[in-house]
Amino acid sequence: MARAAVLLGSAAALAAAFALGTRFGGNAERVVIERDARPAMVTPVTMAVRPSTNATVTADQVRAIVREELATEREDGDTATGDPQVVAAREESAIRARQVVARAIEQRTWSERDRDELLAAMRNLDSSQANAILGELFPALNDGRVTLTYAGAPL
Repeated sequence: MARAAVLLGSAAALAAAFALGTRFGGNAERVVIERDARPAMVTPVTMAVRPSTNATVTADQVRAIVREELATEREDGDTATGDPQVVAAREESAIRARQVVARAIEQRTWSERDRDELLAAMRNLDSSQANAILGELFPALNDGRVTLTYAGAPL
């Protein structure tokens, strides 16, 4: 049955090619349809991964590098949060960001101006402050309490 369908399909294709060739002139090139009757075979590939014998860094060395990086990151974070000017700038930015979100919730709209103001205010915030502010905005957008006045993403 399947073979008959293949033969019928091939015959129809040949008839169409013949009709086109005779209709558009005798100089048309021949159309040859070749079909492989065998189904495509998938050959599984097996790969073996061996540890390199030329490893230049041991697991202990990697652990030490990660510890150093984490310690450096903590030190950088501690000096940034301990500086009174940095803390004051972050608080001022957080206040401004909260005002933008509160105004949008009160007006029930979120405009491109609101987006730009919030993004500018959020540049100085740490991740916990930013998450708290976005935690106010996104639920309001999702609940329909605030609607976008433009096409696109809110931030």
